[in-house]
Amino acid sequence: MQIGRPAIATPPLPRGGYTDKVAHVLAKNYAVVAMHWSLSTRVMPDLVRSTHEDLVEIYEAGEIDPLISEVVSFEQLPKAPGLLGGRSTYGKIVLRPEG
Repeated sequence: MQIGRPAIATPPLPRGGYTDKVAHVLAKNYAVVAMHWSLSTRVMPDLVRSTHEDLVEIYEAGEIDPLISEVVSFEQLPKAPGLLGGRSTYGKIVLRPEG
């Protein structure tokens, strides 16, 4: 067992562009979370709405308190990977759309 490394062997990736970014994510063992939000709202609108309402309710009740290191706007978004890569964050980076 190796501490701080993925438990599975990862194949070498070709260098350059997008694959460099993928290799960096694998090497640093980041958690990458994504969701096709617009598809989900079309396929399961009731589930998305009720889940959002549940999350807002438990947040407002103080039952969850996410550790947020930085809040960035769309204009500031390009600096977010640098914050992660430079290890200057201590919690989540949140994108807050303007308006």
